[in-house]
Amino acid sequence: ENLRMVIGEGSLTLCDLLDFQETLSEDHTVVTLCHGPPAFPKDAPLVPWLHRYFRAHDTRDEPWLCAIEEVRSLIDEGRHVLLHCVYGRDRTGVVAYGVLRSFGWSHLEAKSTLQAHRPRMARTWAMRLEEAKARDLGDLVAS
Repeated sequence: ENLRMVIGEGSLTLCDLLDFQETLSEDHTVVTLCHGPPAFPKDAPLVPWLHRYFRAHDTRDEPWLCAIEEVRSLIDEGRHVLLHCVYGRDRTGVVAYGVLRSFGWSHLEAKSTLQAHRPRMARTWAMRLEEAKARDLGDLVAS
């Protein structure tokens, strides 16, 4: 189950391509971090969709920071963001972590919240969010 994290007037929900259709709701603004668009269900409501592709292990800060800022701005506008990539672990996890850090959450608060809201990624994120790239991005957006 992919739970919404309520943040201010907006929210953040995380998923991957496999559970995208069952997670999508009519009030979402979809942010895609993978190469292609998700498979929107035929009967799905028309929702805003933004595409911000970069590779999962991109070493440059710019694409990560752009995605974090874009999601942060949408949440600041009161939007309910559905953030996803192919597997919902690398790009999705690190961008979501950066977003939470940009709202003033500590490293441990952001990490434990993400693990609680997407339990099947808890073990992966326990390692991924300790990597230097994730920690550095979190520190950049938190300052």
